[in-house]
Amino acid sequence: MGKINWGRMFLGGLLACVVVNLLGSALGPVLLREGELLRALTVARPLSLWGSKTFFLLTNLIVTFLRGSLIVWWYAALRPRFGPGPKTAALAGLAFWLTASP
Repeated sequence: MGKINWGRMFLGGLLACVVVNLLGSALGPVLLREGELLRALTVARPLSLWGSKTFFLLTNLIVTFLRGSLIVWWYAALRPRFGPGPKTAALAGLAFWLTASP
């Protein structure tokens, strides 16, 4: 078994963070009515409790980066066992969903 290339995993998590945030900012206003996106993001903790919007956005970016890195780590861990490709990526996504969804 090969070792995980942590630098590439970091870059993969960063790329996942960028893609998720770009898609979220592009599709959020299209799919949700005005104000619904902010309500969906702050349902667990109201924006007034965050202190500032900047802190909220920075925290959201960090959490998105960590989630993306976890998905890439799942893929890197599964790849030696299942081989490269979409099946392994789907298994990594399923594994992330099973462990990270409430």
